[in-house]
Amino acid sequence: MSAVVAVPDDVQLPPPASASAAAADAVSSPSSTSSVVSLTVRSVLQNYLNISSVPRRYFFQLLSVFAPEPREAERLAEFASAAGQDDMLNYCTRAKRTCLEVLQDFPSTRGHVPVESLFDLFPPLQPRSFSIASSLQQHPGRIQLAVAIVNYQTIMHKPRVGVFTSWLAELDPTSESHYMDIWLQKGTFQLPAPTVPLVMIGPGTGVAPFRSIIEQRLAQQATDTVLFFGNRNRAADFLFGEEMQRYADAGSLTLFTAFSRDQEQKVYVQHVMREQQALLWELIGRRKAVVLLAGNAKRMPIDVENALAFVFEHQGGMSAVDARAYLAAMTKEGRFQTETWS
Repeated sequence: MSAVVAVPDDVQLPPPASASAAAADAVSSPSSTSSVVSLTVRSVLQNYLNISSVPRRYFFQLLSVFAPEPREAERLAEFASAAGQDDMLNYCTRAKRTCLEVLQDFPSTRGHVPVESLFDLFPPLQPRSFSIASSLQQHPGRIQLAVAIVNYQTIMHKPRVGVFTSWLAELDPTSESHYMDIWLQKGTFQLPAPTVPLVMIGPGTGVAPFRSIIEQRLAQQATDTVLFFGNRNRAADFLFGEEMQRYADAGSLTLFTAFSRDQEQKVYVQHVMREQQALLWELIGRRKAVVLLAGNAKRMPIDVENALAFVFEHQGGMSAVDARAYLAAMTKEGRFQTETWS
């Protein structure tokens, strides 16, 4: 799925004379029957290059080559140098300055970037991938997603929105006139038989693939389906909450939740897992359950692995070394599977 990036009207773009040929070679689709596609520079920046990304060291190194003004050239070269990495960290990474904002900070340089260098200067705009959150058995002919809308402010109080999610959020869901390119990829999870216990850990939008799996297991009349879900607030962030609670009330799902901001002390899924250590050991250690983990790839997977190791030590009587070895063996056997993203 793809969308467009906004390019302000006051941004000085490279001269358009050679833009058409340069852009055509770079963005022609491999499946296209035409060998040349004419595009304006603005169209290339809006639709194909990620000008809203946070620049890396190479960006400043290349930009310094085109700087006509000595002070700007020197400053850009400093950011590109090994000695200037702390300055670049403060200027760009911590402040989340975008490539476009950097260009606006160097006005004499931005008008001297050759059009053929745009594809070296900016990374390509990547397609967005989302886990399917529905089972075809319950939703024939339809695909449902769980998408978190990216919308926040940087430490400089600059607004930031997701390229795709902001576009998606503005669509009229009642209209049938919206079209986008999509593709389907096979998921990585290998699901157990309906008779095998299944433990799923899915904070945030990590619950998306588990909704489809839960719906599938309901159709198979599977038993011992357990979900650990976490997010910030129950009232605002309990994704598919009514459905999950309904399944739990009917006895089809064992549901545990952790809402980190609903009390003074933050509670996350790994904390609830430790509280449920006896149940987890019964399912994993004695009944050989399969454990699936999905969600953000930053700290969460490590915290969950630590919680599982805690369970193995305290309920399985293992040493710290043996607990880690048991978790590694589960991974090798396909009993512990992860699907995470950044």
